[in-house]
Formats: sequence, structure tokens, C-alpha cells
Amino acid sequence: MLGNKNKWGFIIFAISNVVWMFLGFVLMNSLGTAIGNAVFLVINIRGYINWKNVPEEKSC
Repeated sequence: MLGNKNKWGFIIFAISNVVWMFLGFVLMNSLGTAIGNAVFLVINIRGYINWKNVPEEKSC
């Protein structure tokens, strides 16, 4: 999805990060999993913001 410049790719990744943070805290008692996915969530949000601000290339 990201390769095709589909914004739903970022949204799906963000949702999966939130789910894994929940699983890490609640079900697995794994602080590392939760923190790692929190970092990935921030990276996904930053990527979406930066990707959204890049002007689209015009095809010839």
C-alpha cells in the first residue's frame, strides 16, 4: 500500500501498532513489545506527515 502511495497503508500500520502495544502490556506483560511498537507508531505518524507534505510528481 505504501509503495502505491495509498494512505491506508499508514493507517493500517498505526492500528496494528496500537494492537501490539495493547497485547504487549495486557496479554504478554512485555514492556519491550509495547515500547517498541510505540516507537514504530511515532515513526509511522511522522512518515505519514512527511509523505503527505511532499508534492506529487507530474507524469509526462
